[in-house]
Amino acid sequence: ELRLFNDIDINLDGAINFQDCLDGLDGGLGGAGCRFGNQFDQDRKSYAAYADTSYALTPAVKLRLGLRYTKDKGDQKNFVSQLRGPEGVPLANLIPGDPVNLDATASRSLSNQKVTGRLGLDFTLANGNLLYVNYSRGYRSGAFNAQAFFDSSELTVVKPETITSYEAGMKSQWLDDRLQLNLSVFRFTYKNQQVIDVDPITLAQPLKNLGSSRVSGAELELVARPVQQLTLRGGMGYLDAKLRSATLRGEDLRGKRLPNAPKLTATLSGDWDVVQVGNGQVTLHMDGSYAGNQYFEPFNVRRMRQDSYVLLNARLGFTGGDGAWEIAGWVRNLTDKFYITSAADLLGGFGFDYTHRGAPRTYGVEASYHF
Repeated sequence: ELRLFNDIDINLDGAINFQDCLDGLDGGLGGAGCRFGNQFDQDRKSYAAYADTSYALTPAVKLRLGLRYTKDKGDQKNFVSQLRGPEGVPLANLIPGDPVNLDATASRSLSNQKVTGRLGLDFTLANGNLLYVNYSRGYRSGAFNAQAFFDSSELTVVKPETITSYEAGMKSQWLDDRLQLNLSVFRFTYKNQQVIDVDPITLAQPLKNLGSSRVSGAELELVARPVQQLTLRGGMGYLDAKLRSATLRGEDLRGKRLPNAPKLTATLSGDWDVVQVGNGQVTLHMDGSYAGNQYFEPFNVRRMRQDSYVLLNARLGFTGGDGAWEIAGWVRNLTDKFYITSAADLLGGFGFDYTHRGAPRTYGVEASYHF
């Protein structure tokens, strides 16, 4: 259900009921005082056969092969969306839009199949470090739109989504295994990526396919243990994720950035065995993460962009009884940073942007016992 201002007496008649919804619609208040609710049954079946193997071409070179066949079938049945008053009284059938039968339903179905797989080579160097190259292709079945509320045009079925991946990298250990270094570079090509397209005027939310997009990037991971009591971990990532061909609501989105894809990310953490107390141990964990600016929808609306931010977390614990029990205190989002994790543009039709904020500073204590 979507409930819009259900706690307000829209028509000021002293009662909050279905009449508020009707009067709000007549007065052009865009559904204030109304509920929009849907329900449906969904059956999904997925069949797959796969094989995965590796073969040593030489003592230092290994070939990896994988192949998979997938078939998906689905039925969405008894779909109905109703306009209701704030107390739940049905007022109209919105999907499929029957003007007489409030409980009229609609159905959809899908059937997809795909062959996917991977091919890779591992090169083990004389010092034991690994170099690798991989090619793979992935698949996500078609899907039904569960967020259809207002209009039968929202009751969409999307095509399968596929991704083709090329990756090369290195996994290595140095300084008597006190330093671990992993590096990878990659390129992904998406086709028919599945997205919810929220119309800012009507609030219609059809599930759609984007045409194609390309993601190029690199990742670096580092683990170091300079002394026995201290372990440090760090990582950096770079993404160039852009749409190559896509049209939504008649707008060409070529060159726009993909949602939820910051160009730069980084993490840093440390675990320190602070002091031994009898047969117990005091430990300190700290970590931080950085995310560059990012959008949450493919139109790249500037006012809803989340600028870059840093989050810090910490945990101080005491382990006793030779590791049998532990008590610890922790805090997440130490600096109480305000940031958003998703957003939808509703400004044109409702006068506001709909956003989800990240968790504020959160702290607590915990105890555990192992037996």
